[in-house]
Amino acid sequence: MSAPMDDEDLPEPPQVRRLRLLVTVLTVVSILGVVAVVALLVIRLLMVPAPTAPAAGVGTVPADVAERLVLPAGERIIAVGAAGPVLLIATEDAGGQERLHRFDASSGAALGVTLVERE
Repeated sequence: MSAPMDDEDLPEPPQVRRLRLLVTVLTVVSILGVVAVVALLVIRLLMVPAPTAPAAGVGTVPADVAERLVLPAGERIIAVGAAGPVLLIATEDAGGQERLHRFDASSGAALGVTLVERE
């Protein structure tokens, strides 16, 4: 008489073998996809340029020039900026009228005023 057969002794049907192969391939492809996405993120984050300091004289106003700037009385400064050799100062008066004052950044000389109209 022969010994009883275990489940491990039975031959594997071809459909189960194919399913096992497909699951294995899918697992490998998924792992490779995750590795590719992580690698792409790391590469992109390392390629971001570090912020640099502006070149000497660009966007800066010497202290003696800043002391010589003259704005009309009663106006408050709401923004300051620099565009090359021009210093821009946005002001607002008590009535809410906004103005953009332009000054030479090297000498502090007034270059002009532009009224800002909002719609």
